[in-house]
Amino acid sequence: MTPSPHGGFRTIRVLTFLGFSGFLLTATHAPLPALGPPVISWQDKAVHALVYLLWAVILLRAMPAKWLERKSGWLLAAFSGVLFAGLDEITQGIPCLNRSPDVWDFVADVVGVLSGLLLVRRFPAILGRRRNLPDSRFDRGKRP
Repeated sequence: MTPSPHGGFRTIRVLTFLGFSGFLLTATHAPLPALGPPVISWQDKAVHALVYLLWAVILLRAMPAKWLERKSGWLLAAFSGVLFAGLDEITQGIPCLNRSPDVWDFVADVVGVLSGLLLVRRFPAILGRRRNLPDSRFDRGKRP
C-alpha cells in the first residue's frame, strides 16, 4: 500500500468506513427479543446522534480530498448520510427482526450526520489533511 498525497492510507480509510457501516447495520438490525413496548428515552436519541456523527467523520476521512474541495462533495456526504439513515430506519420494519422504524431515530441520525459534517468543517484537522479543505486558515496563506 502506498500513502496517498493527502496523508494516510486511503484504502485503510475506505475499509474502516465500510466496516463501521457494516457494524452499524448489524447492530441496528439484530433481532431483539419481544420485551413489550420499547422504552424511548433521550439517551437512545443521543446514542443515535453520536454514532451517526462518528459515521459522518469516518465517511469524510474515506472520501477523496479533491471531493471535499467543492461544495458538491459536502452535499454528497450529507445526502449519503440522510439516505443511509433513512434506509437503516426503514429496513428495521422487517417483521422477523422484531424491531420497528422510528421517525425520531431518523431525526437523531440526521442531526448526528450534519453535526459530524459541521464539526469537520470547523475543525478540518480531524481529517488529518487540513490543507485540502477550502476556507480553512491554511488556504489563505496563514500557515502556523
